[in-house]
Amino acid sequence: MSATAPPGIVPIVALAIVNGMFSPMLALVFALQGLWYPFFLPNSLGLVFASSSLLVSTFTLMLGGVPAALYERLTGTGPSMASRLIWLLCVAVLTLPATSNVMKALGLQ
Repeated sequence: MSATAPPGIVPIVALAIVNGMFSPMLALVFALQGLWYPFFLPNSLGLVFASSSLLVSTFTLMLGGVPAALYERLTGTGPSMASRLIWLLCVAVLTLPATSNVMKALGLQ
């Protein structure tokens, strides 16, 4: 039995990861670490930053998946390529604010 990802999920996750690393919301999530970061973990700068990035990426995946789930629910179909395209489009829209930071990191701006 091989563990392969469903078709279309890899670009969605990749885009969410890019948003998690370069989103302007990352600074806010990092600043509010006292509200969500567990007290028993070490308070190292790298670990808090990585956790903040993971939190933004996960939130992007979850929020971007809501319209796709609504589409599946309203049409009565299961997971399809159309719902994955809706999910990808929504994640891309959520990633738009991060594009300027991506361009700066690539040296294109």
